[in-house]
Amino acid sequence: MSETAVVLSSARRSKKDIRKTIQEKLTVSLADYRSIVGEKKFDNRVRKTARRFGEDIVRALPKKQKKVKKTTQEESS
Repeated sequence: MSETAVVLSSARRSKKDIRKTIQEKLTVSLADYRSIVGEKKFDNRVRKTARRFGEDIVRALPKKQKKVKKTTQEESS
């Protein structure tokens, strides 16, 4: 079984971007259930689930990006 991971860029992404990404991935992976549950109910449930997952992901991300310290090498004479 292959595992896939959501790859986020190093720049902070907005809640909407994260939600949209989750919603797209859920829709693709659960496409078979669309016909069983119905279009409208499926879309509504995927949207609500993406919102809940997105909130947890945003909380888990660090508030501020860690600053990368530049390493300076002194030239010896």
